[in-house]
Amino acid sequence: MNLGDMTDWAQRLAQFVEYLQHERRVGSSAQSQYRGIVEDWIEFSLGRGHNPAVFDEALVDAFLDRRAHRNSNGTLAASSRLSYANNLKVFCEWASTERPRPSSQSSAPAKQPPAQSPSSQVWIESWRGPLPAPIDALEKLLQEGGTTIVRAAFQYSFFAHPDSVRRKTPWYPERARTSREHYPGRRRGDSATWRDRSVTLDDNSYPQRAWEKYTGRPIERGSGFGVRHIWGNPWDPDAFTAGWNLCFMPFWAGMLTERQHPHPQLEAAVRQAAWSLYFQTDPVCEPPAFVSDPGIDLGHLLGTQPIRVLQSSAN
Repeated sequence: MNLGDMTDWAQRLAQFVEYLQHERRVGSSAQSQYRGIVEDWIEFSLGRGHNPAVFDEALVDAFLDRRAHRNSNGTLAASSRLSYANNLKVFCEWASTERPRPSSQSSAPAKQPPAQSPSSQVWIESWRGPLPAPIDALEKLLQEGGTTIVRAAFQYSFFAHPDSVRRKTPWYPERARTSREHYPGRRRGDSATWRDRSVTLDDNSYPQRAWEKYTGRPIERGSGFGVRHIWGNPWDPDAFTAGWNLCFMPFWAGMLTERQHPHPQLEAAVRQAAWSLYFQTDPVCEPPAFVSDPGIDLGHLLGTQPIRVLQSSAN
């Protein structure tokens, strides 16, 4: 079988990037990431007599292991491996299908769908197949629009400024959230003890108050946003209203960090951002035992999307 050489595959790669741009509407930053990983994959595959258009899991694992060894720490985070593998799947799916180059001469005009009148029929489909995975379906739709769940979530999520957190954390050290495990039989407003320390139990109102203090912004009802605990442990009064543990997220994004329906990368990405903001270089406080560096490549996941820090309104 003639696998072609790097020149042939370089042309295919250029066509693939055009496909990403024009058909999948992938942004320029993501295009660059695709190009880098696919170019390495082509070189790796050809060097082993393998067709780069064929996604072979064992060979992909070997390829990712090689990329890990090239890193300074000799590792590659699980989330990065998953992201790279998904990039290669998209390429292999595209490359395994013959795609004729578009002709420079226009042929017959494409047929347009008939205009629908207000009385057009609505179709009903009888579905007997397995239910689609909602998170995977959302990810696919966002990727077709040129972004990902992680990037879309970060575009509309906010962290407190490290200087504000450093000045006071936690904001309400005498408050903790109710917990059947840690405060059995106690309810909101009850007094309790946490490690020989007296606390008053609360629901989620005090983290919201703390967020307003940290950012100088009131939380509006019905805004579609909520305060999320990045590292959990809200029963711990040192974490319940601590700015390093709070993220202001749209409800649709925050839902994807919960155990019931987690996104495989979003929670880790939010924690990596928090670690970078609050503990990596100039710690706002001593990190507790349950807080550590996730060690993921956040730049690869976010591309050009920045981490947003919310401050007082200019008005």
